[in-house]
Amino acid sequence: MAKLNITWNKFTVHKKHDIDRDAPYLWVFGIIVDANTLASRNFVVRRPSGVGNLGQKKFQKGESVSVSSTLDIVKDVTPVLGFLVGGVVVVAWENAMTTDRVIADAYDAAAADINKFINARIDAGNLETPSAGDLAELRTQISEDVRDTIREGWTVFQLLPDHEIGEANTVLSFDGAKTQPLNFRFTKRSTDYQLEGEMKFLP
Repeated sequence: MAKLNITWNKFTVHKKHDIDRDAPYLWVFGIIVDANTLASRNFVVRRPSGVGNLGQKKFQKGESVSVSSTLDIVKDVTPVLGFLVGGVVVVAWENAMTTDRVIADAYDAAAADINKFINARIDAGNLETPSAGDLAELRTQISEDVRDTIREGWTVFQLLPDHEIGEANTVLSFDGAKTQPLNFRFTKRSTDYQLEGEMKFLP
């Protein structure tokens, strides 16, 4: 059985916004297009999305940690005619006052947008790598849906939504064994995070 393995080695907080907002967390979305997902039409692999999913909540400036294996994506896959499309999208966040319940709802909204985007391309027979314009439209749609979901979850006790620090992705077509290093950098103003890992396809 062929496998797609996306594993994370290290997460580093190079800089923090301030001492009050030092609880980074990640949204990880695996992307797999193979015989199984073409049948189910569910192309997104979901992972835990809440605060603390890196294994801890508080970080010091310059601190590096091993990433919790719950954010890894290790899947048996079934290539189509020897081909597989696989990859990962990661969004980095800094927690303010958004609750885990609202975060989970927002994560689900983002996953649904990604899945809808892939389905629409497949229905149109468009299997080429998305253009920068296509991805910009997807980001806009995700941002709108996430903002709407977070607003719906606001209460008088939760006035500050979390801060999106950045997004990174790698999606590749595989026709044979391949190992791809992953080195994602997320920066916004004075905040700077780095996520390192590896993507490997084993036919």
